[in-house]
Amino acid sequence: MKISIVAVGTRGDVQPLVALALGLKAAGFDVRVITHSNFRGLVEGLNLTYFPISLDMEQVLHTDEGREWLTAGRNIWKTITQMTKLN
Repeated sequence: MKISIVAVGTRGDVQPLVALALGLKAAGFDVRVITHSNFRGLVEGLNLTYFPISLDMEQVLHTDEGREWLTAGRNIWKTITQMTKLN
């Protein structure tokens, strides 16, 4: 079975999902991690398949829009809307 894990955010958000990917791979699944380019080394360094997202969340969080997103809460629809505006 093929599984794609989308890992968006900072290292604290991404690293647990990379650990999940490692566990799934060890269980025999074909796993790829879809994440920011700044985490490519982390993913590939663990012999996982990397697929890029064009948005660098760490860079975004240093913008006015990124800070606004952080204060908007964790509503998934608000998050998607804000990320669409930032990309």
